[in-house]
Amino acid sequence: MNIAIDLGSHTSSAAYLAAGGLPTLISDPLTKDSRVGIPSIVLPVPNGALVGQSVWHMVDSRPIAQPILHYAPEWLGTVQADLPVHWLPETLVGLLVKKLKMDAETCTASAITGISLVVPGYITQVQQQALVQAVRLVDIPVHQVLSESDALIEYYRPKGDRPIALITWSSNRLTVSLLQKHDAGFKRLATQTISGIGGDHWSQALSERIVSRSKSMLSLGGSIPLPSPVVESIQIELSTELVAYRTLVLQTELVEVVVTRRELEQLIRLDLPRATQTVLTCLNAAGMAPDAVGEVLIAGGSTLVPLVRQWIGRLFSPDCLCYDHERLHAALYGATLATHQPLLDTPASSLIGRTTHHIGVLALNPDTREITVDTVIRQYVPLPARGRRMYYTTVPNQPFLTIDVVQYQGTNSQQYDLLGRLSIGPLPTGSVHYAVEVEFSCSEDGLLAIRTTDPETGLELAQQFQTETATAFPFARQRKLVRETVVNGIG
Repeated sequence: MNIAIDLGSHTSSAAYLAAGGLPTLISDPLTKDSRVGIPSIVLPVPNGALVGQSVWHMVDSRPIAQPILHYAPEWLGTVQADLPVHWLPETLVGLLVKKLKMDAETCTASAITGISLVVPGYITQVQQQALVQAVRLVDIPVHQVLSESDALIEYYRPKGDRPIALITWSSNRLTVSLLQKHDAGFKRLATQTISGIGGDHWSQALSERIVSRSKSMLSLGGSIPLPSPVVESIQIELSTELVAYRTLVLQTELVEVVVTRRELEQLIRLDLPRATQTVLTCLNAAGMAPDAVGEVLIAGGSTLVPLVRQWIGRLFSPDCLCYDHERLHAALYGATLATHQPLLDTPASSLIGRTTHHIGVLALNPDTREITVDTVIRQYVPLPARGRRMYYTTVPNQPFLTIDVVQYQGTNSQQYDLLGRLSIGPLPTGSVHYAVEVEFSCSEDGLLAIRTTDPETGLELAQQFQTETATAFPFARQRKLVRETVVNGIG
C-alpha cells in the first residue's frame, strides 16, 4: 500500500486512500484521534526513542533530564549541537517516518510499499534533497515529491479561469502564492512568505497569560513551564468553542483555568496587519488587485480560528470562491489523491512532476556590472530536467573555478535563495581559458545533481558543493541508526 506523508515542524501525519477513493488520516493507536497526526517530537531513551504522543505521556508521568527534540525543516542538511552523538536532523525525520509507517501498518493491516511526500514551499532545493534522503532511511521508496502548493491544487481542484490565491498559515509562517491557469497547467505569478506569526506565537502568549494569572491567584513564584500540548489543545478547542476549561497542576497546586476565544482573538489581531501586508505585497508583485482573484485555497492550523477565516474573506471580492473544508490536512490529502491518481480517473494537476523552482547561477552582467541570475533550469518544466552551461578560467594556471548556485520562484530572480557554492578543481594548469562544462539535473523526485566535465576529453572533473552549514550526509550510518532505534518500545 502507498501512503502520503506530511512532515511539519508542529505535527506530522500520514494518510491512505480508503475504499471509495476517500483520503483517510492514519491515527496514532495511542490516542485513536482521527483528527490530528503525531507531534513532531522525539525523546531519546535507553535502547531507543519515544516518538510523537508517547513523549508527552512520559513528560506527564515523570520528570526528564534530557531535552525533547523538535523537528525543524530548516535544520535539514546541517549539524545541530544539541542532538545526541551521531544524530542529525535527518535522524529525527527517519524516526518520525518509522513511527508513521508503524501506525499505517497497524491501521490498514497492510505493508507500506511507497510514499508520496509533501514538502514545504519555503525550504530550499538542498533542504528538500536532504528531506527525501532522510525519508529513505526507512527503506521505503519515495514515489512522488509534491510541494505544498501542488498538493493543495491536487486536493481542492480549482475550476475557474481567474487567478488563484493559495494562503497557507501554519504554526509560525504565513505563505501567500498567486497562480494563473494556462494551457500547460498553472503558472506561479508571485509568492510571499513571512515568519514569526501564527499558532506558535499565539500559544506562547496564551501560556504566559495563563501562568501569570495562576501565579497571581495562588501566590506562586519562580518559573512555571506549561506543557505545550495543553496550550495547543486549548487553542484548537477555541477554534470551535467560545470558552475552554482545563484543570492543571502548577508546581504542587491544582488550578482551574478558563480561557476565552476573545483572548485568543486579541492575540491574533496583533498579527493581522503584518499578515494583510504580506498578501498585498504578493498581489503587487503579481500586478493585480484583490478583486482579480477568483478562487482562494486555504490551509494550515492557524486558519482554523473563525477570525482568521473572516479576515481572508474580507481581503478579496464577495464573489471569490474560498476552499477551506479541510484546512488542516488538505495538502496531505492532495498528495494521497496524487499517489493513486490512475485509480481515480481524474487528470492530475500539471504542477505535479515539474520543477518547483528556477535553478541558476550568479553571474556578472558585463554591461551593467551588476550580479544577475543566469537561469539554467526553469520552473514548472517536466521532470527529469537538465541544463548545461560552459564556464572558462580567467587567469593562467587558475586552480579552481567557483560558482554560486541559487534558486528562485516566479519572475523576480533577485529574490533568490543561495543553495550552495560549487568549487570545481583542481584544474589542469597551463591554459588561460580552460573550459568546464557543468550539467545541472533534477531527477523525477526533484533531487538536484551537478556534474562537471572537460568538454574536449569528456573526463569528469573533481568538484565539491557546499552550503554554509551543510556536511556530507552519511546515509549508510544514519540508515543503520534508524533501523536499530526501537521506537516507542517496538523494534
